[in-house]
Amino acid sequence: MGVLAELGVTDRQEQVYLALIDRPGADLPELAARCELSPALVSQTLAELHHQGLTTRLPGRQARYSAITPALALEVLVRQRAERLDDVRHEIATLTERFQIASRFAGSGEMIEVVHGPDAVYQRWLQVQRSAQSVIRVFDKPPYIEPGNPAEPGLLDQGVTFKTVYDRAALDVPGKVAGIWEAADAGENSRVAGDIPLKMFIADQRMAIVPLREGTDVDSAVVLHSSCLLDALVALFDAVWARAVPLRDRDRASGDGLALTDVHRRLLDLLDAGLTDEAIARHLGMSYRTVQRRISELMELFGAQTRYQLGVQSVRRLSSPQRGELDAGAARACV
Repeated sequence: MGVLAELGVTDRQEQVYLALIDRPGADLPELAARCELSPALVSQTLAELHHQGLTTRLPGRQARYSAITPALALEVLVRQRAERLDDVRHEIATLTERFQIASRFAGSGEMIEVVHGPDAVYQRWLQVQRSAQSVIRVFDKPPYIEPGNPAEPGLLDQGVTFKTVYDRAALDVPGKVAGIWEAADAGENSRVAGDIPLKMFIADQRMAIVPLREGTDVDSAVVLHSSCLLDALVALFDAVWARAVPLRDRDRASGDGLALTDVHRRLLDLLDAGLTDEAIARHLGMSYRTVQRRISELMELFGAQTRYQLGVQSVRRLSSPQRGELDAGAARACV
């Protein structure tokens, strides 16, 4: 399949078009020889390309042809394809409305979908996320089938907001904190809480997927559509989110005049999350004694006599203004 297939250009049309780009002003016999096609087939293809706005016949008695510049011709095709996709999106919205109206009179089976089999659950998990247009709410806790979320980077690029609450136990999984920081750099909003009740993904308050059983072998899951039950899960998420501690909420561009290194800031992030010194040492690749020495350095920098004071001072001097009611929780987590 040619590179222009996504624009509705066939392989044969692309072959002739590229030949004209390489040989502007070529005639029919020359094009037929270069493309190894019959003159009749090349003539038909040129007519198709002309209809698509990709070629033109040059003036003169002898029939010669030239490609329209790709910057112009292909951009027109891109816009046309985008317009068709917009029409499809409008049709999806219309069909969704019809589905929701019909579902009001349907049984509970229309609102609750049970998915069986690891492959089916995995595909449905991706589909639920990719249906989102605004925000995805996530409860993340171990154990895991795979370490990352392949759908998240693309959705973040499309402007979908990810709000993820990580169970504190997730931070003890090797490599997990590095993945969380990577997701935060990409735009994910991350917080940490203890004892998250379940794994869960909610797309736009319209659909959610929840495993039926906890464990590494996720062989069944429930997909919930718009319903009172889904509203309750959204309310549960919002309540946990409100009390959770941001894992990475500090303004990296400021330091209130403090000589803080990236290691200092990451150490404060992990202290905020409530990790033990041993766990912090594992995540930062340090010895236990080095972590304690770094914490002592931070206490000296902030003029803190206790870890609680360190938490209060770091939140007050480094956090973004919207953190508000979370300050005390973050300070306690440092103890």
